[in-house]
Amino acid sequence: HAPQALSGVVRPKSRPPSLATMDLPHCVASAPGKAILFGEHSVVHGAPAIAAALSDLRIKVSAAQLLEQRVVLDLPDLKDGRGNTVAFSVSTGELLSVVLATGIKTLGKAAPEAVVLDALDNLLGDYDRAAKQGLKPLLYLCLAILLLPERVDGLIVKAKRVKLPVGAGLGSSAAFCVASAMALIGLRKKIVGESMTGDPSDDDQRAE
Repeated sequence: HAPQALSGVVRPKSRPPSLATMDLPHCVASAPGKAILFGEHSVVHGAPAIAAALSDLRIKVSAAQLLEQRVVLDLPDLKDGRGNTVAFSVSTGELLSVVLATGIKTLGKAAPEAVVLDALDNLLGDYDRAAKQGLKPLLYLCLAILLLPERVDGLIVKAKRVKLPVGAGLGSSAAFCVASAMALIGLRKKIVGESMTGDPSDDDQRAE
């Protein structure tokens, strides 16, 4: 069936192109899952806990600049409530206008602003809660790290699990956010010409 559209928002019918084939700046990052060994229940109330990283179970995120003025998010391992894989595409101009209409011009200096999260929630209107849990934080990171400070034309971001189960209590959400932030920060440094930590020719960044 045809892609669903909402005022410039398009649910892609096919997967975005592989980042490995792109000649534009790109960055790949990954972060591990975690297991809480002691204090799994008490830690949510602020008590100490002992945790360990699951180094071989990871989320990998690829981010690349696009010349087209669109932001494309591809989350093939995330399913919505109907069992569909989650993907999202919106024009860069519409995404920026939705956020700037809130009166906020800089993101990320404090906790995410409720008014911005509400605006993103409205932009994602017909997506269900499961899809929004992945798309909304990724959109926020794209805005805070690259789109607002640097005003790049477009972005494509793809997240994929590497052996790490999603929704199994092993920290896939945290690994997703950490890897996404690392990939976008690495891409920003390449775009503006800043040096990266470690070997600048290494596109693969790992959190341990």
